[in-house]
Amino acid sequence: MPLNGSSDYALMPVGSVFDHYTEPAKFRYNYSVGHGDTTKYFQQGIAPLCIFCCAVGSVLWGTIAGFLIKSIDMTDQAGLIQKCIDKYADQQAKKEAVGGEKQADKDSILNILEKVGGKITEGAKAFLYKEYIWLTVWSCSFAIVLGTTVDLLEMSMKRAPTNFPYTATSYLTGSMTSIIAGYIGMRIAVYTNTRVTYTCADSTHRGFITAFRGGQVLGFVLVGLALLNIMIIILIFKACWYNEYLTKALAAGRPINQCPAGDAAAIAEAQAQIWTHF
Repeated sequence: MPLNGSSDYALMPVGSVFDHYTEPAKFRYNYSVGHGDTTKYFQQGIAPLCIFCCAVGSVLWGTIAGFLIKSIDMTDQAGLIQKCIDKYADQQAKKEAVGGEKQADKDSILNILEKVGGKITEGAKAFLYKEYIWLTVWSCSFAIVLGTTVDLLEMSMKRAPTNFPYTATSYLTGSMTSIIAGYIGMRIAVYTNTRVTYTCADSTHRGFITAFRGGQVLGFVLVGLALLNIMIIILIFKACWYNEYLTKALAAGRPINQCPAGDAAAIAEAQAQIWTHF
């Protein structure tokens, strides 16, 4: 590789490896150390596939936990509440003997559970309705701000301009994911409350398992949706914009550790093309 305008280095044959003496030659051709073959840039590999599979598995596990909670029969066909009443009958009799409140029967207890659970559900729905109205207004307003500032600046740049308001889109997608997760979390929480109380009539262990599954629904679904959101955004944005400019940037000055075949004409031409856009 001859160096234009320099007699410090001898002609390097094709395939010569740069050493400590000829290393500066790369910088005369706009090469930099630390890069390699273009086939090693941003390859899919196994990691994105693993992340995607874990995200899908997380959502599925949260869904299964939700169905397990829904499968709890609140009609007390097994007589759990009556068994609990009979178990503590002696203690209740002593309380009533000293003027304590009389123990309600199982039908009254079930009615109270359903009534309280229904009121909590109504309150949760009303809260979510009001909250999401303001969240929607805020998200749309802030997305407009991002689109008219950050995205507009990126789209008007001479160097690798974007072709879409990616920042505002990412923000809206994240907001929607948060809203969906919040809705699922609130609904499953109020839905699980009465079932935890009911299963505790059987044993505290069963009540704990029910509560734990209720928490798993939000935890796993939230993490799974977040990972899916990120992976899908990365893949779409990469395909729609990033790959094109990555190819141009690499062609404009792909660093090497070995003298390439031919002369530098092709590289110079690629550099001239890319710098007209930068």
